[in-house]
Amino acid sequence: MEHLGHEPFFHRVKWADIKGIPITKLMVTYGLCASRAEAARLVSSKAVSVALRPVADPRNMLQRGDLIDKRLIVVKSGKKGWLVFYVEEI
Repeated sequence: MEHLGHEPFFHRVKWADIKGIPITKLMVTYGLCASRAEAARLVSSKAVSVALRPVADPRNMLQRGDLIDKRLIVVKSGKKGWLVFYVEEI
């Protein structure tokens, strides 16, 4: 994991627990940001990506198309912030 800059936050989740939740709320809930305002600022400055695709709107929600190999979702924030979700149930 050295290439990530620091240890990412890994979470085992069920799809039902993360679908339909704005990306900014997920970033706060899972410890990537201290507040939704901070998360929204990062999104607005194009510093947040999901599956290597930039997030354009703070209200965006995770989609099934964001899954990598039908199990992983990777959220990157800035240069060193990472969330990795292992989706146990879809």
